[in-house]
This record gives sequence, C-alpha cells and structure tokens, in this order.
Amino acid sequence: MKMGDIPGQTPTARSFALPTEGVDLTADLMRLIRIIRERKAIVIGTMVVVTTLVALLTWQLTPRYSATTQILIDPRENQILDLQSVFSGLSPDTSTVESQVQVLKSRSLLKRVVQDLQLHEDPEFNPDVAEERTSVVSAVLSFANPLNWLPEAWRNAVDGDEPETFLTQEQSEAIVEDSVIGGVVSGLDVTRIGTSFAIDITFESVSPTKAARIANVIAESYIVDQLETKFEATRRATNWLNDRLRLLREELRASEEAVEAFKAQHSLIGTQDGNTLNTEQLQEFNRALVEARTARAEAEVRLQQIEEIYQSGGGVTRASKVINSALINQLREQEADLYQRESNLATRYQARHPQMVQIRNELRQIRSKINQEVERYIQELRNDVAVARAREKSLEGSVAKQQVRNAEQNRLEIQLRELELEADGNRQIYEVFLSRFKATTDQDSIQESDARIISVATVPQGPSFPNKRLFVAGGFMASALLGIMLALIAERLDNGFRSVEQLESTTGVRNLSVIPSVKRGNKELEPHEYILDKPLSAYSEAIRSIQNSVLLSNSEKPIRCMLTTSALPSEGKSTLSISLARLFARSGTKTVLLDADLRRPRVREFVDEPAHERGLLEVLNGTCSIEQAILRDDRTGLHILTTKEGGADTPDLLNSNAMRDLLAELRESYEMVIVDAPPVLPVGDTKLLSRHVDTVVFVIRWERTPRVASIKAMEALDEAGISVLGTCLSQVDFERYSRYGQTDAGHYYGRYSNYYLD
Repeated sequence: MKMGDIPGQTPTARSFALPTEGVDLTADLMRLIRIIRERKAIVIGTMVVVTTLVALLTWQLTPRYSATTQILIDPRENQILDLQSVFSGLSPDTSTVESQVQVLKSRSLLKRVVQDLQLHEDPEFNPDVAEERTSVVSAVLSFANPLNWLPEAWRNAVDGDEPETFLTQEQSEAIVEDSVIGGVVSGLDVTRIGTSFAIDITFESVSPTKAARIANVIAESYIVDQLETKFEATRRATNWLNDRLRLLREELRASEEAVEAFKAQHSLIGTQDGNTLNTEQLQEFNRALVEARTARAEAEVRLQQIEEIYQSGGGVTRASKVINSALINQLREQEADLYQRESNLATRYQARHPQMVQIRNELRQIRSKINQEVERYIQELRNDVAVARAREKSLEGSVAKQQVRNAEQNRLEIQLRELELEADGNRQIYEVFLSRFKATTDQDSIQESDARIISVATVPQGPSFPNKRLFVAGGFMASALLGIMLALIAERLDNGFRSVEQLESTTGVRNLSVIPSVKRGNKELEPHEYILDKPLSAYSEAIRSIQNSVLLSNSEKPIRCMLTTSALPSEGKSTLSISLARLFARSGTKTVLLDADLRRPRVREFVDEPAHERGLLEVLNGTCSIEQAILRDDRTGLHILTTKEGGADTPDLLNSNAMRDLLAELRESYEMVIVDAPPVLPVGDTKLLSRHVDTVVFVIRWERTPRVASIKAMEALDEAGISVLGTCLSQVDFERYSRYGQTDAGHYYGRYSNYYLD
C-alpha cells in the first residue's frame, strides 16, 4: 500500500470523483443543521420575504363566509303499506347516500334555487349586473387597459373578434342562467359526514346572510324535489300498471284454456298418485319382467348343475344325490337295502348262487328306474328353462311396446307442463301486478320524503376565507422549507471543500491537518513566525500534526525527502513548506528547504536576504556549490536553497541528472529535505520532480480551491505513480468551520479554542 492510501482501497486504482449527490439529509441530520447555520442568511432572508408577501396578499383577499345546512337521509320506510317499487324509500347503503350527494350538486336542482332566489339579479353571480352597478370602477379599469386607447378597428383586429351573432331573448336568458348556476356550483360544497346518512350542504358567499339563505333553500328544494319525484313516479306507475293488468288478464285466461283443451284432446288423465295409467302399466310390466328373469336364471343354474354332474363321470348316482325328488329318494333307499342284503348273502353264498343272482337283478332294475327318473327330471328342468325364456321374451316385448306408448305420452306431458308453467307464470305475474296496483293507488296519498333537515344554516359570525393565521403560518412554513432548499442548492453549488469528511470521501486520501488562517493584529506576524513566537497556538499545532504524520508514516523506511504542492497557485503551499521546515529544524532535525518553483518562487520572500544571488539554478548549472547557495535561518538553524523568479530558461532542469544528484546529495547531508514545488495543474514540473522524493503533501485551500481542480491534480499525480502522504486544508476560518465541520477536531474548536495560547 502506498503512503497516504486509506485502508481498504486498492493503491493502484484510487478513484477520484465528485459526489453524485449533495448533502444526505436522511443519513445525517446534523449535517443539515450545520448547513442551515452556515447559510442562515439565505434561510432567514427567504423566510422574511416570503412570509411578508403572503401576509400582504392575504390581507388583500376578499373575505368569504360559509354557512352549513345538515340533512339526514332516513332509510326507514313507511310501514303503512308493504310496498317495494320504484317509488319506495331509498335503500340504506353507501352508494345511495353518495348518489344523493350528486343530486344535491346537480344543475337541475340548483336551477330551481336560482329561480326561487332570483340570483340572476345578484351581482355576485351575474357579471352583467355587477358591471352595471359598478360603472365607475368599470370605467377606471377600461381606461387603464391600453387596448382601449386604440381605435375600434384596431381593437377588433387585436382581439380577433368574430362577427356579432344575434341571439334570441330566450337564448340570452339561458346563457345568463347557466352562468349563474355555474357561480352557485363553484360556491357549493356537499359532503357526506363520515359513514353516516347525514350530509352537509355548505355554501360560500361574500355575504354571510346570503350564504345561510342559499344553503337553507338548497336543502328545502332538495326535499321538495324528492316529494315531486315520488308523486310523479306514483302517477306513472299507476297508469302503467292499469294498462299492464288488462293485458295480463287476457294472457292468463288464454293460457288456462289452452291447458284444458290439450288435456281433453290427448286424454291425459292422471291417477291418485299423480302418475298416468300408461306409467303404472309400464311399472307392472317391469316388475313381471324382473321376476321372469330371476326364475329363468334360477332354472338355468339348476339345469346346468345337474348336467355338469351327470356328464362329468359321476353318472346317475351323483346326479341323484343333488336332485330333490321323493321318488328318487325312495329308489335310492331301496337300492341301499339291496346293497345291504347283497353284502350279507356274499358272506354265505358264492356269486352264482340263485339268491345272489336274484339280488343283482333287483339292483339292476332299481338302478334302471333311478336312471330313468333322473333323465325325466333333467328333461323337466329343460322344459322349465324353455318356458321361463319364452315368458321373459314375451314380457320384454310387452315392456318395449309400453315404453313406446309412454315415450309418446311423455312428449305430450312435456308440452302439457310447458302450457301449465306458462299459465302459472301468467297467474303469478297477474297477482303481483294486481297487488302493486292496489298498493300504488293507496300510496298516492301518503308519500313522504326520504330526507329531512336536522340542522338549519345560521348566519356565520366570521369569514371562512381567508384564514389569515393559517395562511401566514403556512407561508412561514413554506418560506422555511424554501429557505432550506435554497441553502441546500447553494451548498450543492459550492465549488470548494468545506470539511475533512467531504475532502476524504471525494479524493480517497486521508487528511493530515486542518490549518487555521492567521489573523494579524496591530503588529504584523507572518504565519511561519507563529512556529517560533506562538508555539502553542492553533496554527503551530496544525503544522505539528503534519510533522507527526510524516514521522509516523513508515517506521521501516523513514521519509527523508518530501514535497509540498497544490492544484493551483495561492493555496498556501509555500507558507506550509517554510512553517513545516522551521518546525523540523527547531525540533533538532537537520533540515533543508528547497524552493523548486522556477516560475513563481515564494520562499525567498520569507528570508532576510532577498537579494541573495545564488540559489537552486546556480547549483544545477554548476556555477556554485551547495554550500555557497545555502541560506541559514538564524532562529532555527534551517538551511534554505532559494530560486530567483524568472531565472530558468527551461523547466527541464527539474528532471535532469543534476537535479537528481542534488536531491541525492541533500539526502546524504540532511535528515529532512522539504521541496516547495509549483502547482500541479498550471505546469508539469511537479510530476517530474515528485519522482525523486519519498512522498507528497497536497495542500488545498478551504472553500476556495475548486473540487474539480483538486481532483484533476490528484489524478495527475496518481497516474504518474506518485505517492501522496495526505492532504491539508489551509487558511481555515475555525469559527465558521466549527459550525460546519463534521466529526474532525475542527468541529470542536469552539469548545477548546481557549486551550491554545495565541
């Protein structure tokens, strides 16, 4: 990291940029307060001027008075009749109340108010009447208009008047009336009170009595308009209902006759259950068909079981076991007895014994009978299955025929239901209209308004406009904001550095010290003399802070040769150089001050021998030695190598081998070499000279040095690879700085200023 770099930044890519934003008010309120204190003249001046203008304009405004009438939209309906129709009470919802607000603002309602109060004859609403009654004022205004001094033809050309159009009296009156209504609309304010059903009717006028009268008349006209609207709606509804009932009666009669004729034509007679005969017959067929299918399925299962046993090798013996027949069971018992007897005889006789032969013959006969009986039983099952299938098929045919007949009947029933629905609908509509007609006839005599006045407007005791206190207070607040805004704009347009924080955030280089400006009294005392005569002054402490930064900057490689420069002339770099050099010399460090500004050398102005003819140029040219050109400060022992103004033919001497050798020799002979270099921007000498020194101290004059100039100079040094130890703010007014500074030591100058011994 180069000396002077702020930790966390890349040494080779230091960024220099003007702040993209001005003062960050949200992040640092204290900065805003300090800006206001610094620019208080702008803020106070703006507040005084703007507040005064607002007060003068407020007192010139014509006072206006406001009166308010309050009405209530009552959603409760008269319960004498249960009537819900177009002339019933208003529905109690928000949209209805908002709609009534618009009705109160409507031009049709205000037209009635204008006619009732004859407002077209009021000069406040009719400019023509006002002009007639203020003819003197009109004459003065007409004379004050420069256009009226021109001939009539010229005035018409300037005004661009079109040919006069002739209007009828009715058209002229309509135009005047529309203008008067517009004036009433501009003075009217109708607002709903919160979420309630109450409405404020406020009217503003130049006359308090007129304001109250118009507000009350608007409310009364609204209630009368509601009643008239209801009466008219009732009359229209009665006439319309009467005509409609006559048509509905005829439609109902025709629809009922059509239903009866259709029933008679198609013999659509229903049963007690509500079904037709065809429907019930179809249901019976379906039940019989289900039973036939069940019987057929059971017979098929039994037949299949017997046949499978009979044909699977089990023969008659296994088949007979599953057949539930009394005869077969009897034959099987006989067969069992014969088997028993045969078994008993077999123990006594041979197979050819007559009794054994007889027993076998009887067994064959019994088996034959069982076989015949099983086959007969199977045949009967087959016959039963055939009969069940035939019966099922017959029932299916009957069901299909009945379904066809029912489909036709259903189609007819659909048509019948359509006719019945039409008749029922006509009957319901007729009954509704009949009840509405009766209710409307009775309602005509009991109509009431849905709104009532709950607060009558009274004559206001004071004007509602202008609110002089509010206007002046608002003007005062606006002027304060405007003053602060102008102060911020002035701060944003300020081209110089005013604080250490601002300087470091812009340049990216740490600040070494804030050097106060030296105020001279009756006895002149140069700044560099403060180092010796006032060693405990604020100026001396600031220079000592730079000295400490130089001494503590690098412990491994101490600084032996340093350079002071600035962006532009007259920023205090030469004063800083001689002061810092004298401080080093006074502290016992063998120091030499080298004036390297070949165009405008200033160091020789601080020495007691301004006529000394030998200096830096003579040493570089080889016309004298260093010892012959060196001047010595008797008070500190400082050695000074000055330069004559305009003595150099070319600035290349600063980049010559002679200059490099001179600095190397001075490094060997002195513990500290301080070079006072020319400004960076006017000439390029400093960039060449800075390559031969250890570090650079950059001087910036407080408030005066343009930020852009400082940034350009720092960029030039950075591009040349020159190490900048830090910056110094010079010629700072500590009293003002303490009001504006941020968190550096200068901010607290007002608290510890007595600590310095000036």
